[in-house]
Amino acid sequence: MNSIMITTCVTAQPSSLRAPFAQQSRFWLTFCSLVLITLLVSACQPTVAVTETPTTAASPTVSPTDSPTALPTSSPVPTAGSMLVVSPVDLPTPATTPSTAPLPTLSPTDLPTAAATRTMIPAPDPAWTYDVGTAIWSSPTISENVIYFGSDDGNLYAVDMVTKMLRWKFTTGGLVRSHPAIWNGIVYFSSDDGFLYGLDADSGSEQWRADIGSTDMPSRGNLISQWDYQQSSPVVADGIVYVGSAAKAVYAIDAATGSQIWKFDTVTWVRDTPAVAGGKVFIGDRLANLYALDAATGAEKWRVQGCDIPSPLVVDGNVYCGSRSTTDLRAWDAGTGELLWTFSFQSSWVDSSPRIEDGTLYIGSSDLYALFAIDPKTGAQKWKFSTDAFAWCTPAISNGVVYIGSYLPWEAVSDFYAVDAETGEQIWALSVPQGVVSSPAVMDGFVYFGGMDGKLYAVSAAP
Repeated sequence: MNSIMITTCVTAQPSSLRAPFAQQSRFWLTFCSLVLITLLVSACQPTVAVTETPTTAASPTVSPTDSPTALPTSSPVPTAGSMLVVSPVDLPTPATTPSTAPLPTLSPTDLPTAAATRTMIPAPDPAWTYDVGTAIWSSPTISENVIYFGSDDGNLYAVDMVTKMLRWKFTTGGLVRSHPAIWNGIVYFSSDDGFLYGLDADSGSEQWRADIGSTDMPSRGNLISQWDYQQSSPVVADGIVYVGSAAKAVYAIDAATGSQIWKFDTVTWVRDTPAVAGGKVFIGDRLANLYALDAATGAEKWRVQGCDIPSPLVVDGNVYCGSRSTTDLRAWDAGTGELLWTFSFQSSWVDSSPRIEDGTLYIGSSDLYALFAIDPKTGAQKWKFSTDAFAWCTPAISNGVVYIGSYLPWEAVSDFYAVDAETGEQIWALSVPQGVVSSPAVMDGFVYFGGMDGKLYAVSAAP
């Protein structure tokens, strides 16, 4: 309370003036009393500070971070019959160029969702299922009306999509959680036994196998099996199979013969699937080192931090990848490795790999239990959809619908969702015993995915 001090001065008056003065005194005494009361009441009121209304920023930012851009290193091109082994090098970090604006770091926000353009409908019953009896982490690959996928029973399966019957299965010496790749009539996949296999896609007969670290596979307990797997999945480009390894390496294998072309030694084991674009192979290791390697020689072009379990995606000259270690999604320039923006998932793992469709990036999160839609140019969030469980798998987008599964190891049932790609509104949700980690594939009006209950599901796509 503010203190107020009032001082009054009274001057002696002659007796002849006292009567009128008394009247005046009573008037002024009354007036001063009213003023005093008013001041006291005002002084008792709380003081309110007036502040300016903050203007809305385009996106939250933090101070700029140094984004190292490594210089290319040279390495000899292997001659026919030779084997090139390339090891990581400590590449010089160029001086950071001052920027006029900080790199944006954005975090999930609860944004209002636009009005739904579709009506939520009951989940369709599966059109058909194929039961293999053990958990299916492997994501299905579809070719020539055959769907290929692996299982924790150590087999790779080929199931006819027309007859819904088994065409063949091939048994390995370990869990098969990798995503098969198909090229020129051969299906390629890796197993936890430490081998990369090439099988005839029609018959399942083995064409070749390449040792990508069979003696170096780390031991795994049952609990670890519920949270992760060891092998990378292969990709094929220009007749070369590229794959990572738990033996701390990236391999380039001749797709026809299975012979090794080059090997690049990484800092630690590699689980994610490589991306090949612009003559480079992009792949991360378990310590979140993202490598850009020359696709022909294996020479390292640049290396940055921010990609480990999820697989990188290359679109329009940019590389996108998330990370368990850094708990964020990042975008880099594919040519230089310059960091463009970061989207923070706070303390949540990022296991889902990103997908971009019609100018929007879609990605799941682990501990945030959500599917996100993000602007790939700025990293700004468009919408967020709650999955009520881990969203580890890579989303599939088709006909304006995003499909993604969810999983909690301790829950008996989790859901597989169809979500409006524009608004983030749920279209339907299908309950799946033990949940879904397998990334879905969409073909001819059906969505295919593996369940942790050991079944391959075929479900009608959303209208």
